[in-house]
Amino acid sequence: MMLKSMFYSVVKTSGPTPVGLHLRSPLVISAEDVVRFDSAVGHREGTNPSHLKHGQLALFLSAMTEPGMLLLLASPWCPINPLGAVNVRNTFELIRPELCDLEKLTKMDSMHVDAVMHPEPTRVKRGIEWALEITISTPSKRNNGTYQTIFRQVFIMLEFKKMPGSVISKSLDESKHDTSTPGSTRTNTQISLSKDDPLKWAALCKDYNFIHLSGLAAKLFGLPGKLAHGNHAAAKALQSLLDAENTALPNNTPLQMRVDFKKPMVVPGIFEVCIKESPSTGIGFEILQKGKVHATGAYGPLEPDR
Repeated sequence: MMLKSMFYSVVKTSGPTPVGLHLRSPLVISAEDVVRFDSAVGHREGTNPSHLKHGQLALFLSAMTEPGMLLLLASPWCPINPLGAVNVRNTFELIRPELCDLEKLTKMDSMHVDAVMHPEPTRVKRGIEWALEITISTPSKRNNGTYQTIFRQVFIMLEFKKMPGSVISKSLDESKHDTSTPGSTRTNTQISLSKDDPLKWAALCKDYNFIHLSGLAAKLFGLPGKLAHGNHAAAKALQSLLDAENTALPNNTPLQMRVDFKKPMVVPGIFEVCIKESPSTGIGFEILQKGKVHATGAYGPLEPDR
């Protein structure tokens, strides 16, 4: 399998350690990657994809690092059964936005990705949740061989298991998030997820899981049909925010964002996007179809202590 061949020949990996399963890989971002992202999210003609807005930049960098997560899942030491696990939540941190200028990153050949699977899962009602942390690091300006982290993402994978009632703990994804606050503004837009969209996103992030490529394969796994990638839907939702000319964070502000996936999004399909913007809580959004929430998200300034 080509994926596992890449795993052993390109990355440095180790078995389980006290800090978890870990791998390191070089990262190269090309101008073609930016063009693929531009096409996948539907940037309007005339926009400059080399200067993506905050949320879009985080999702672009996430797509660039997703192969690290896939390689962790392909490791023989990975404790997760990929056939019985789904991605339920992602968090993103744009730690050093001033160092994430794509004009510079596409010319850099010294970046690397670190991917770590945390060794202790969280027990929740439907099973156990595993955290896979991915970071991008670039050489520091000191030129002394040290690196600085500019971006972080944490994938939360839910592995379905029957759990005894006495050991169930409340997961973060079960908590309720209501971004409606006094003074908030609300905008409703729409996004379209075509039957070809999953292949466009897979070309960018390298997640060629059959459930994103074949409706028949998805149904064999008990799913309602061919599914969109969750981060792709989030990227399209944020693009609809920009198209509606909603306020975005200044590009020099560190960002934190969280996206929760509630229901699978079958393609092709039209989805509503409800965007809520508040001076106190930041920007939140929901992706809905026929009144049912399929995904929620929120982003705002990164807390200073992170």
